[in-house]
Amino acid sequence: MSRDDSQRVFFALLPDDRVREALAAVVARLPPGAGRKVPPANRHLTLAFIGDADAGRLACLHERVSATSMPALTLYLDRLGGFEGSRVWWCGPQAVDEPLLSWVRQLETALEPCGYRSRQAFRAHVTLIRGARGQPPAETIDPIRWEAHSYALMASRPTPAGVRYEVLARYPEDAGMPLSAGASVG
Repeated sequence: MSRDDSQRVFFALLPDDRVREALAAVVARLPPGAGRKVPPANRHLTLAFIGDADAGRLACLHERVSATSMPALTLYLDRLGGFEGSRVWWCGPQAVDEPLLSWVRQLETALEPCGYRSRQAFRAHVTLIRGARGQPPAETIDPIRWEAHSYALMASRPTPAGVRYEVLARYPEDAGMPLSAGASVG
C-alpha cells in the first residue's frame, strides 16, 4: 500500500463547542513554553487508531461501524497527565466508566474483519500539548462533563503548518451513506 492510495485514519469522539471551550481554558492555565499546543480543531479522544487505509479498507471500516450502535456516553475529564517518554500532556478521566470501555471493545471487535488489531490498551485522553518539557502540573481541574452521542472516522492530513484532522464520516449520522477514499461525507 503506497502513501498515494492510502491515508492514516482513526475513530474518535469529537468535543462539542462547550467541551472545546473548557479544554481551551485548561490549556490557557498550563505553563508558558510547556510545548506545542494542539490546535483546538485537532482535539479529540481516539477510540481506535487504524493507521494506513486504502479505499477498500476504508469501505470495510465504514460498513462495519455502520452496523453497530453507539450508546450515549458521559465522560468526566478531570485529570491532567502525561505519557512517560512521549512528551505528551493530556486531559482525561481519572476513571474510565464501563460503558465507554464496553463500547470501545465492541468497536474494536467490529473492526477486526477489516484487519484492525489494537496496538495497546485503551487510555481515554485528549492530547493538549506535544513536545512537552517535563511533567504536567499536579493540579486539580474542574471536571469537564462531555456527553458523547456520536463519533467520527478521521483522516490525518499533513500540511506545512502541521497535521490537520479531517472528518471522513460521522456515526450514526453518515452510516447509510457511501464513503469514498479521500472524500468527506461529514
